[in-house]
Amino acid sequence: MNTINFTILEQILGIPNTKITEINQSETEIHIYIECTNQSALCPICRCECDTVHEQKEKKEIRDCSVFGKKCFLHFIHRRFKCRKCNRTFMEKLSWIDSYGRYTQRYADWLASYGITLDIKNLSKREDIGYSTVERIVKNRNYAYLFPDKNNFPVNAGIDEFAQKKGRGNFCVLIANNDTKKPFDVLPSRDEEELDRYFNSIPKETRDNTQSFTLDMWKIFIKLVKKYFPNAKIVVDRFHVMKCLLKCIDKTRRRLQKIIAKDRSEKLKDLRWIILKNNENLTLEEKEKLYFAFECSKGIKEMYELKENIRAVFEKKMSKEEARKKLRTLVSKAKEINDKSIKSFIKTYNTFEDYILNYFDNRQSNGLLEGMNNKIKLIKRVAYGMPNFINFSARILWTFNCNHSPI
Repeated sequence: MNTINFTILEQILGIPNTKITEINQSETEIHIYIECTNQSALCPICRCECDTVHEQKEKKEIRDCSVFGKKCFLHFIHRRFKCRKCNRTFMEKLSWIDSYGRYTQRYADWLASYGITLDIKNLSKREDIGYSTVERIVKNRNYAYLFPDKNNFPVNAGIDEFAQKKGRGNFCVLIANNDTKKPFDVLPSRDEEELDRYFNSIPKETRDNTQSFTLDMWKIFIKLVKKYFPNAKIVVDRFHVMKCLLKCIDKTRRRLQKIIAKDRSEKLKDLRWIILKNNENLTLEEKEKLYFAFECSKGIKEMYELKENIRAVFEKKMSKEEARKKLRTLVSKAKEINDKSIKSFIKTYNTFEDYILNYFDNRQSNGLLEGMNNKIKLIKRVAYGMPNFINFSARILWTFNCNHSPI
């Protein structure tokens, strides 16, 4: 290959202060031999420019980004310089090499960005690199996401739990910034001791600046937010309020389907999902099934109407006091429903009324975190489960903060 072609390839390669001396390739690999052309190096001790090469013995082979589907390796002699001022010898620092000296910076950056979308195990196999090496590169390149600065704790925060392994009871905690719409941190447990330690580690001045916390009705969350965030307004998520009421309706539905004759139970097929839908979104067939359920159970009819009336209050913009009057009226009517299932909803509303009504100040909810939880489930499916919490939490934070899709 002649000189002009090497010049073009040097421009494509884009590595400063080097020239190509030789290129070899096979079916799967490309080996590029380069020579460093800079005449001096900066002494790391006294910071002087040194132009005396002490030795040129250390031959290196480092991995670069693949070219045309082939693995690419760079070969060069890493020179040792000698400083005339302090009489020390040192290896020249090359800005394009990773700190561990086995990969180019751009290849490490590529691994880090791709490690967000593909699980580390499969990326390791695909690139034929050790698992621990890929893991180290991905973590080092995304350190800021993995260990967020607690001085930047959200002014308007949201908190929710999710299962790391379904059915195992090991719940993790996701804390999100409701202003930026991104997760802030992931905690390994929702235990009170773990949360207490975490919130206590946040500077008091930062905690005092937090204005709101959206959450579900987990009492430990409420207890610790009141303890560590005295100025934060606690907002119980409206969707969890509706979820509580829907559970009551579903209990009555299950009882009904157990006692009703088999020839009539077919008419109640998919009733569970029909009840979840908003009335205006029901098809004609779904409405017929719902009305049949009303005929079979007065309790289902009354609770479904209560659900729709409460939803209408949440959907309409109004003041907190106006919402209080309307919701109290509806809850009072709920006490007249002759169905024991409704009692748990009435008790829940009375317990959390003030926090539920805080929604009407700025109409904040935990919908953002519920959406994140769905994406976290997708991350788990793509990776076939992630038992290592550090890797799991890192994947969550990288995925959302870098705007990557988990697939």
